[in-house]
Amino acid sequence: MTPFHFAAAALSFAIFTAVAAATQVPSLTLTILDEAGSPIPHAKFSYSGDPKPHSESGHRKYTEADENGRYVIELNPDKPQKTLNVFIEPAGYDFYLVAWGEWSGTVEADPIPAEFTVQLEKATTVGGIVLDDTGKPLADVAVEFGMSWGYRSRVKQPDYYAHAARMKTDASGIWKYESAPFEQLGANVSVDFKHPDFQDTRRSGLLSRFSPSADGTFSQTVQLEQGITVKGRVTDTDGNPIAGAVVVGRFTEYDNLRTETDENGEYTFKNWSESRSAFVGVWKAGMMAILKSFPVGKEPSPIDFRMKPAGKPVTIKIVNKAGRHISGFYLAIERWGDIRMPDDALLTGGSRPRTDTTGRWTWVEAPDEPIVFDMFFNDRHMDVRNKTVVPRDEEYVFVSEDPLNITGKVTDAETGEAIQKFNVYFGRKYPNNPQIYWEIKRGAGANGTYRVGGNDVRNDVVVKVEAEGYESAASRDIAFNEGSVAIDFALKKWERFLKRGGIALAFSVEFLQNPFLA
Repeated sequence: MTPFHFAAAALSFAIFTAVAAATQVPSLTLTILDEAGSPIPHAKFSYSGDPKPHSESGHRKYTEADENGRYVIELNPDKPQKTLNVFIEPAGYDFYLVAWGEWSGTVEADPIPAEFTVQLEKATTVGGIVLDDTGKPLADVAVEFGMSWGYRSRVKQPDYYAHAARMKTDASGIWKYESAPFEQLGANVSVDFKHPDFQDTRRSGLLSRFSPSADGTFSQTVQLEQGITVKGRVTDTDGNPIAGAVVVGRFTEYDNLRTETDENGEYTFKNWSESRSAFVGVWKAGMMAILKSFPVGKEPSPIDFRMKPAGKPVTIKIVNKAGRHISGFYLAIERWGDIRMPDDALLTGGSRPRTDTTGRWTWVEAPDEPIVFDMFFNDRHMDVRNKTVVPRDEEYVFVSEDPLNITGKVTDAETGEAIQKFNVYFGRKYPNNPQIYWEIKRGAGANGTYRVGGNDVRNDVVVKVEAEGYESAASRDIAFNEGSVAIDFALKKWERFLKRGGIALAFSVEFLQNPFLA
């Protein structure tokens, strides 16, 4: 990497200009330039939004700029554009995110402009070769790894947000990614390789290990292997095979797999890895759902199931504080024995269930053992979590509290005038833990007012406000069930002088904690 690339990375060379509008503009004209300010012809990018700003069938539209590096995104003319997300990824240049709304701030405080220009650094290419278990090149392998957004975004993203680079191998087993920032070559990455006929494989290390040689060829090879087969048979209590039963399984922490039993009641999962805590569960209408956890070795024994007819059900009703039922509440298993968050198919055989028009949902196939549920809806209702149920004749009634909604004004303590730009932090507290876990709420406040809260709050919270040139201020402890709360902040101007070498430097706490405050 050249000194120029080090400096450019540190200063976040990608720059932009915007012409803002007071009200929603009919369109956004996007211009994509290189380091020298010249257009990048046919630069590839994709975009999405709410409401959807295109007529494609999918969530995102994949397209490219014209020969002058320009493209016009027509915004929805019938509804206000609440979010707009543009992901730019031209070959040979850094990836870049241009977004409004959601985690980039609200469009009310940060309107979508009529024009936006982004200038991109040159990027490097990384890649490799994937082989099958016989050493032959393997096509259509999904390759993925993450890289920090850093300042390759219109609004700096939190450190835990990462860009996922995704590609597939060609007929020669070669994969390559042509938008890798130079400074990322020194970063540790985990590259995942997935193919339906082989075991998932991960390689971790410096991204630079995948750099091409001087002649542009790749030497880093990854060979995929056949995985472990887990199979079994599902029967009723008389030993008769049960066909069409939904079978779910998991051998990693998150990836749930589904299949069905055949006419002999048999099922098969292929290409699993060794695991200390795998599970397989079975659902069939009218039969008691069943789940087994077990370790996976190199030669696992069959995991068979004998299903009983369904017994007593579990009926759950969700109401608000006034006792009125709430329809549309989602229900999910939080814990079944020692397994957390198994597949929703164990509840319905398909998708996640919701309460009906009477606020109820009944699990006819409930197992004869305690199950812990989580229930959630949207920001209008507080989540109901960690509720243990067992089959019984009487229904369970759970109350959803009002969501926490904290609002207020942010003013200058001396003048009483509204502070236009500031950051709002939402701090979560936990029992027997003195630490507060802070989360910045982008777009939660501007022009002297703010609003934060949530429907997933289970303990006391604290709100903190910071503005450049002012002391930060924090609220009292706020109980999770207080509902709507009004707390105003009158910030005091704060300035400290640091004398060093005879030079006085003025700085603020806000600048030190967040020097890139927008």
